[in-house]
Amino acid sequence: MPGGGVLSSVSPPAADILQPVLAQATIGVAGAILAESTLSFLGLGVLAPAPSWGAMLNDARCHLFDARHMVVFPALAVMMAVLSFNLLGDAWRDWLDPRTRSQMAAQELSR
Repeated sequence: MPGGGVLSSVSPPAADILQPVLAQATIGVAGAILAESTLSFLGLGVLAPAPSWGAMLNDARCHLFDARHMVVFPALAVMMAVLSFNLLGDAWRDWLDPRTRSQMAAQELSR
């Protein structure tokens, strides 16, 4: 399809559905990461050979005062992953929403 992007090749009703689905999917991924790391921290997640941020945090609890890096880096990884997916979903929602797009265009013109 020459000259067309992903949204132009999709029928109009499907394009209207795509915006909330993408936004909800990214927020759902963030929730899934948080749920998996929480369950793994409690010992209810994936089994031992598989790596998990929650299991890493659980294993590092006893080393909190002598090796802080064992706690800090998995916690930062969970925080950055969840924050990134939430910000991505929010940006997609703003970018794909026609009302928000027209407000952003009006603000650009008023500057």
